[in-house]
Amino acid sequence: MVNVVLLVVLVALVAVSAYFTFSVPKKAPVVEQKPQMVEADFLGADCAECFNLSIAFDFLNKQPGMKLAAVRNRTSSESEELAAKYNITRLPALVLTGEIENRTIPSFEQVGDALVFSTAPPPYFDVKEGKVKGIVSVIKLEASCPTCFNTSILVDQLRASGVVLGQVQSVRAGTGEGNALVAKYKIEKIPTLIFNSDALEYEVISQVWPAVGSTESDGALVLRVVNPPYVNVSTGKEEGLVSMTYLVDASCNDCLNESTYQELFEKGFGMRFSEIKSVDVSSARGKLLVNKYAIELVPTVVLSNDAKLYPVVDQVWSQAGTQENDGSFVFRSVQLIENVVGGPITYKNLTSNSTVDTTKSALEEPDVSPATPDLS
Repeated sequence: MVNVVLLVVLVALVAVSAYFTFSVPKKAPVVEQKPQMVEADFLGADCAECFNLSIAFDFLNKQPGMKLAAVRNRTSSESEELAAKYNITRLPALVLTGEIENRTIPSFEQVGDALVFSTAPPPYFDVKEGKVKGIVSVIKLEASCPTCFNTSILVDQLRASGVVLGQVQSVRAGTGEGNALVAKYKIEKIPTLIFNSDALEYEVISQVWPAVGSTESDGALVLRVVNPPYVNVSTGKEEGLVSMTYLVDASCNDCLNESTYQELFEKGFGMRFSEIKSVDVSSARGKLLVNKYAIELVPTVVLSNDAKLYPVVDQVWSQAGTQENDGSFVFRSVQLIENVVGGPITYKNLTSNSTVDTTKSALEEPDVSPATPDLS
């Protein structure tokens, strides 16, 4: 489920709207002195599509011992000479001249006789290519699959994180246009997303893209790691709907509510279910499962083979449970659920026929694995 991780990384790591962060200077001791007079050239001030650099002036006006004597707004064409002089490759940019001796300002660097800020985040105007970069177009290649992953969630999260989107187009698989995209990019799973190359201007995308997608010869970016459920293009079948069986002991009144597992797998793993059923260990079916999989701790869950399609399962399952010869996944480290609920839990040890309270588990259950990774 790397693209779910991608979703978690998109929300947690970025707020591109705050990408250009100026540190508020600490107040210096009050000393009466003449402020340094500084002039500012605002290069590329006419770029309406570009990142709004005007917020920098509030920051500059707060610099101690400095005063903006003049501000000159220059269009992109008017900025060419200064851009060449100070090796500026992207606009908007700020060039400060005048009384800048011994002056350092966060995010500005000394270039010749000026202090220059030239690293505005996207969208920006590429001086060499003469065009704006960082406006991302998106094609949502969608399937007729109500339970499949909703690509709009990812698109909305990208937008909320500060990625500037241009055209967002929906294309249905099975149409002429959809079939052409599948063939052109050899797409194997639908739904998916296709971005233009401008998406790589954003670190939130470029840092994770090698792990989740491909860059095509025409510059397009195709999302390859698709969160289940999805349609397998080669078979036309939906994959990734998991059957989950709760294995419970009705005689344990204080035991963990088995529905906690559903919340864990839905929210933590992004898992979707075709069916959820509950089986008591005293029933014929329950006894069969206990014996077949040598289950010791309940309540627990048995997941069908489709769980393997979720990358997070592959990443953590060796610490949480086992995959059986028939492909089923059995959750065995029941004590780990304590990390999910954020407090002690109670479960049943079928081997000793005893109830275990995790507040006392160190004394009552010495065989419990000491490795307790956080699955929350």
